[in-house]
Amino acid sequence: LQLFHKLGVTNLFIEAELEYGCPQNFMFMQYFIGCQMMMDPYQDVEKLIDTYLRGYYGNAAPVMKEYLNALRAGVKTHPNLQISIRIERWHYLASDFLVRWYKKLTAAERALPENSVYRARVQAEKLPLMWFACQNASATRKAFAAAGIKMDDLEKETHAAALKFLHRQRLKL
Repeated sequence: LQLFHKLGVTNLFIEAELEYGCPQNFMFMQYFIGCQMMMDPYQDVEKLIDTYLRGYYGNAAPVMKEYLNALRAGVKTHPNLQISIRIERWHYLASDFLVRWYKKLTAAERALPENSVYRARVQAEKLPLMWFACQNASATRKAFAAAGIKMDDLEKETHAAALKFLHRQRLKL
């Protein structure tokens, strides 16, 4: 956006739709930062991230920042370029990563008041992780079982969280 600004670009089309059944990680944060950067492309992105996390996740912001940084580190260290035509499994999405973050995000979620909007937002951010674990159950079942989490229970939780997310978006089913 800084380059576009320097070049005098005045109009921009960006495609960034939300996948409603399984939202992308931190998609609403990306919308927020994109909007802020279009208004002033010289803002400090890390400060915007911190502002967003505090406002959007409340007391869970430190855990969510840690999760965001874990995702960023995983993407950064992936050996191959990921493009939409060729999608491969991110290497960091190993069973130990999924179990560790499922447990951390669940703890962060439960530490918030039950009907809190912050709790619902943490749960929605956990949804892509749960979805991936269930989609790859043959590879993740053993690790989740070792952590005392039954795949059947995880699938039920994922289904309920997906429905809750859809209803929060006011989509008709």
